[in-house]
Amino acid sequence: MDQTSNFHLTDEDKVKYLEQIDKIDLTIVPHLIRKLPEKLEDLLMRPEINTIEAELIRDVSKLIFVLEAIDNISENLARKIAFSLTYFLEEEDEIPDSIPDIGLLDDAVVVRWIVDDIMMNHPDYFKA
Repeated sequence: MDQTSNFHLTDEDKVKYLEQIDKIDLTIVPHLIRKLPEKLEDLLMRPEINTIEAELIRDVSKLIFVLEAIDNISENLARKIAFSLTYFLEEEDEIPDSIPDIGLLDDAVVVRWIVDDIMMNHPDYFKA
């Protein structure tokens, strides 16, 4: 079961993040793609990975797949994905990643928000 479903972004958060998404410069995508393996590897090297972290790893992998493997995604969707991956890479976001057990909760919720959006509007992207 998706553990992040127990946590939600507020409408206020969504408005704030949508404004940030509109400002994403897609030229950062290659940089994100280069940085993601290191962060994912750091997560995978932990002695124990909790359910939320495991789901986050899975969801980030899905977003990378869409960004790299699906041709002709819209700029808006690319910006949403880039925003969520940028949020994931940021260590000092709403809940700093260094806080044990909960530091990646906000990352997981933001990334899941974008994955859910894709699943609702482009379910075929995850079947490719």
